[in-house]
Amino acid sequence: MSNIKQVRWMILAIPAAMIFSVSAQAQFDNAAKWVPQSANTLVMVRTQEIFKSEIAQKQYWQAKKSQAFNAGASFLPPDTKRLLLASQMDFEHMEPIWEVAVFEKAGDALNIVDVSERVKGNLDSIDGNPAIVLPNDAFLVKVDDSTLAAMTPANRQMTS
Repeated sequence: MSNIKQVRWMILAIPAAMIFSVSAQAQFDNAAKWVPQSANTLVMVRTQEIFKSEIAQKQYWQAKKSQAFNAGASFLPPDTKRLLLASQMDFEHMEPIWEVAVFEKAGDALNIVDVSERVKGNLDSIDGNPAIVLPNDAFLVKVDDSTLAAMTPANRQMTS
């Protein structure tokens, strides 16, 4: 392909990529507000879209997701609509300084007591929000009726 054609394709591709990026960003605005500014890694997952993919359809992922979650084979609750994962990585040592996961739920409102029983955590409160202290050095905070934010390590000041 000639250089001129390559440049034309790039000129067409860049606006399309920007439109997709803005659209994806808008879908994650609610979740993103719970991520500290110092994040240097980010993963945004539209979980419901994954289950519509061709491979998910062929392998019946939708039917298996509750079973996998209940068996402990998946950390992703079956009614998760979107998942945002962020962290501040120390790239010199390739270790996270902190990690955040924001789960946006589809359907009924979250019941923090049910969640605490499921994860075997202790009920608490952080900055006025119902929270769970998890046994693996993390906090899980109910930030609204359909959103949970998890942070590790369990640093109360950073989590609030």
